[in-house]
Amino acid sequence: SLTVILCLTLFASCGSAHKENEWFSISQKLNGFHASYYKDKLISRQGKEITGCQHILDEIENKYSSLRLKDMFIDGELIRINNDGLSDEENFRITASIANSDSDNKSELKFVFYDLVPVANFDTDANMTSYKYRLTAMQAVNDQLGDLPSPYFEMVPVFYSGTDQLEIAKWLQYADENDMEGLIVNRDTRYQRKRNSGIL
Repeated sequence: SLTVILCLTLFASCGSAHKENEWFSISQKLNGFHASYYKDKLISRQGKEITGCQHILDEIENKYSSLRLKDMFIDGELIRINNDGLSDEENFRITASIANSDSDNKSELKFVFYDLVPVANFDTDANMTSYKYRLTAMQAVNDQLGDLPSPYFEMVPVFYSGTDQLEIAKWLQYADENDMEGLIVNRDTRYQRKRNSGIL
């Protein structure tokens, strides 16, 4: 399809650093409200505290205290728990309404994370690790979550990691067939506190 061709063209032209056998990872593109866990709070992209999500903070800080997630800056999105099978777009509309409200109880929302770095590194913007390293760390966290599942805190689905670019088309079709907004392709680049060509 045209979408697949455009995606592969974009990936192939994303910079002179691109190599034919370059490693990358494919994950679900989440259709939610961007949030980050930072120093005991959930904050928006603009740095404003998102209130009403104590249920999520309790999971991170208490239920999974042994993982020392309090020492991490965790990127993710708030998404309404879709128990009633709404379309992705309709669920996003309700998610945004809840997240932007002044309610003290937003327990309909869960936090799906897709990246993390130590707070000390985030604060100084120094010693940022590559995505492959961060993905290994996230998968280690996810393994622990599997032993003690949470309805409010989970890792983004990762579909593929490797060098085969044909996997992009395969998983784009899967995303389309399963009412997902799309895919994210992460290259093995260092974490940056801004939009960059390492995340497509």
